[in-house]
Amino acid sequence: MKARLEVGLDIAAPVESVFQAMVDLPSQERWMLLTRLYPLAGDAPVPAVGSRLAALTGIGGMGVLDTMQVTVFDPPRRWETRHDGGLIKGRGIFEVRPAAAGARAVWIEDLELPLGLLGGIGWLVLRPAFRWGLGRSLRTLAAGVTGGTLPLRPEHRPAGTTDPGATGTTGTGAGSTGSDGSAAGTGVAGAPGTATGDGSEASGSEAVR
Repeated sequence: MKARLEVGLDIAAPVESVFQAMVDLPSQERWMLLTRLYPLAGDAPVPAVGSRLAALTGIGGMGVLDTMQVTVFDPPRRWETRHDGGLIKGRGIFEVRPAAAGARAVWIEDLELPLGLLGGIGWLVLRPAFRWGLGRSLRTLAAGVTGGTLPLRPEHRPAGTTDPGATGTTGTGAGSTGSDGSAAGTGVAGAPGTATGDGSEASGSEAVR
């Protein structure tokens, strides 16, 4: 049984800056909710095609381990992985699309659910929390990019932005939201917007499917 979840958020920043923050592993730990990333093989900290990595999502070292391989690396538009762990299988897709606000960050999960019908029922229960987590993560990403604290790697930060290490900004790994002032109802990060919550692609809205 398959399931698809797509979350999108308009961000008032250049496409290139958003993409760089999305694919940089140290930056991902700042904006992905409760997640730690570990390079296993290949290129790091920006994994290219063929690279393998693991993500542990949870608290206190306990959680769900997701292993994956990078299958598409097309900067500054698309980065795709294939989940191949024991529990999580399918595709994870990050896209950055041009938008009126600057860029639209999209996170897509195409999952192969385990346990047949039972897995489908479990997905119906877990889907709202999963969707919320992806949306919260993208809002944290947006706050970091527009605030100049993401991406973390100096060569990836846009000119004129501040090194977060030099200003005393610290992180606690993924799930550290820092200055994420965005809340549900804010569509364009860094600019006013209206959230529709109905999956529409209207500019200035957060689309959640």
